[in-house]
Amino acid sequence: MKKKFSKILGLALALAMVMAMLSACGGGDNGSGSGSDSGSGGGSDKGGETKGKIAYIVGNLGDKSFSDSGEAGMNILREEGWDVKTIETGDASKADKFEDYIRDALDQGYTYIVASNTYKDVMMGIADEYADARDNRRLFLPQGPKVLVLGYDETCNLTCPSCRKHPVVPSPALRHAFDTMADRFIIPMISPEIDHILLNCSGEALASPHTLRLLNALPFEKCPQLKIHLMSNGELLAERWDRLGPAADHVSVLILSFDGITEETYTHFRRGGNLKRFLSGMEFASRLRQENRVSHVSAVMTIFAGNMHEAIPIYEFCNDHGFDALMINKFQNWGTFSAEEFARMDVWNGNHPRHEEWNSIFNELKKLSKNRRTQFNATNII
Repeated sequence: MKKKFSKILGLALALAMVMAMLSACGGGDNGSGSGSDSGSGGGSDKGGETKGKIAYIVGNLGDKSFSDSGEAGMNILREEGWDVKTIETGDASKADKFEDYIRDALDQGYTYIVASNTYKDVMMGIADEYADARDNRRLFLPQGPKVLVLGYDETCNLTCPSCRKHPVVPSPALRHAFDTMADRFIIPMISPEIDHILLNCSGEALASPHTLRLLNALPFEKCPQLKIHLMSNGELLAERWDRLGPAADHVSVLILSFDGITEETYTHFRRGGNLKRFLSGMEFASRLRQENRVSHVSAVMTIFAGNMHEAIPIYEFCNDHGFDALMINKFQNWGTFSAEEFARMDVWNGNHPRHEEWNSIFNELKKLSKNRRTQFNATNII
């Protein structure tokens, strides 16, 4: 049965919209794009005409998370005969160009716009000019979402300066709202059409009573094919794995974040963290992989001046423990640093005094991984 979705000039303002539009959400913008079209066009139905024209507005692809999940959904629509154009606008420093990109897409006939909350003000500002597309058109998709990205719960056991200034613990009212949303929208949406769920992109699932409740309520008896891609900082992995309940048997991919592997670096950049507990979690993840209880384990490391010297030791650790990949992320400022602080830490910047030192480490990582089990991948690299 086809599913009906309205609000064509809609935004992925909340989880329900994100999921309804094939998990196309943006989180933060990455990289320094310039409004490029990273993919456009699509198939046509048997009559030779496309089913419709959709523009997917995104900061930059290559984040292995929100943006790429949305692009995966767009590729499904392309295969189904939709003309889909992906437009990479770059980060917030290019905000003065966002309206031009969206208007260009609309003027080219892309009346179905999928965009994240980043573009909210622009979209709301021009919506009245495209009232016909907004109010009178309706979009019919041949199926529901295949991927659900659940990243709305920011609950975390740590206060890492790279992503937050203060501890995040939802109030009782907000947790109740989360539980209500899960019961009314998320759980009923789970169907055999869905391949996997990605969580948690914004916090720590194992620290969240709400997320653990949600995982234990998923209808696995109806959806035995459902796989879970679990992102975690690793500290609670060993001691709380059993709290996943039936969901533990459906976790196929673990994505584990590293900020450091020595006591000094780890405790400095993982506020509230405990290195011994973290390493215990990594040992547990290694056993899960060795026993084929999960099919893939990746480590993710965001590189900045304070931890780049540990990139190679972390790669060696991952390789020794049978991890499948180490993914290196470009350092981003999520509003937790002043411009001056960020500039001091951003070794990706060619003007940084330690930029060449980081380049040397980066190239060494590429050489090391050529004949090793653990792959080395770099995301958000310009």
